[in-house]
Amino acid sequence: MKNQGLFPLLPFFLSCLFSCGESDTAENSGSQNILENFSFTTDTLVVNPGEEIINLSQGVRSGSLDKSKTYFYLFDEVTGQMNKINLDKLILEEQLPFEKEGPNGIGANYISTSRYLPGEEFLFSNFQSTGIFNKKGEKVLDLTLKPGDIQVEGLSENAQYNLTNQIQFSPDKKWMYSLPGDFMEGTNQLAKINLESKSGNVIPIPALDKVGEYHILLQSDEMMSVYVEELFLQQIGEAFFQEAQPIPSTALRQVRILCSFLSLTFL
Repeated sequence: MKNQGLFPLLPFFLSCLFSCGESDTAENSGSQNILENFSFTTDTLVVNPGEEIINLSQGVRSGSLDKSKTYFYLFDEVTGQMNKINLDKLILEEQLPFEKEGPNGIGANYISTSRYLPGEEFLFSNFQSTGIFNKKGEKVLDLTLKPGDIQVEGLSENAQYNLTNQIQFSPDKKWMYSLPGDFMEGTNQLAKINLESKSGNVIPIPALDKVGEYHILLQSDEMMSVYVEELFLQQIGEAFFQEAQPIPSTALRQVRILCSFLSLTFL
């Protein structure tokens, strides 16, 4: 019997739209609702993985498409393999292995970013390192940024250690964009960095300031848990889209269960 991988491909709900190019548009006194005629459809794809297994325990949010939308790439952090799924044939076409440690290692800890790049290269990022790798698993570009090696105007001291959060690149890989911030303080900013000069600046995003006002902290003598809204950055065409994901319902259920005997603080 053949195994089948079943997963939905849902669009992102967009809460903020901005272009990373220079804008020469004059300020418009009237507001425009960019979602006024927004609509979407959902579909369910049944993929035949052959004799292999597609691990869907973490969902498909971290997956990415190639430019032709023929292939969907989904990284499995447990096995260290990138699943290459053919959407025309609905089959698992290939599993690309990557090392976790060593000179070509993508990182042994939690991988925060795993994304397809043009030319069938892949971006992997975690708290300790960031790099671009080819499909053979070889590191072709080390993008690990140390606070002392880069100057970003307007970046807070705490945020500099989270500089590669939701990292994105311009097509020529000369510019980097990310969402650094200190989640305990509820800050969120867009960083634009020139990788050649290793300098950049921070662009405020006031439309999403509300996100940082709803943190949940569960604390006891033995442990502490923090639940926050997550910010995501996605490139579509020539623009970047940013969204805020609400605090998971599982976290809210845990709050209702634990608040009777834990110290509950809303930040």
